[in-house]
Amino acid sequence: MNKKDLVKKVHSQAYKLTRDEVRVLIDLMFDAIAEELIAGNEINVRGFGRFFVETQKEKVILHPRTREKIITSPKLIRFRPSKNLKRVVKKK
Repeated sequence: MNKKDLVKKVHSQAYKLTRDEVRVLIDLMFDAIAEELIAGNEINVRGFGRFFVETQKEKVILHPRTREKIITSPKLIRFRPSKNLKRVVKKK
C-alpha cells in the first residue's frame, strides 16, 4: 500500500472529509511523527505500536578518496508493534 492507496482507504471511511482534506491530514500526521523522531522523542500509539530512535555504537570509517578517518554513530528509526497489533495480524 502506498500513500495514494492509504488516502483512498481513509477517504472511503471518513464520509465528511474530502479526499484533499484526508491527504493533508495524513501528511500532517507523518510530518509530526518525523519531527518528533528528529527531536529524539518517542511516539507511542496505543494499540498500534511505538516509534523510537536508537543510536548505534560509534564506528570508525575511512573516507574512500581521502582516507580520512571519520567517527560516526548512526541513528536508526525503530518500530515496536503493540501486543494488540501482533495478535490481530497473527489471527489473519
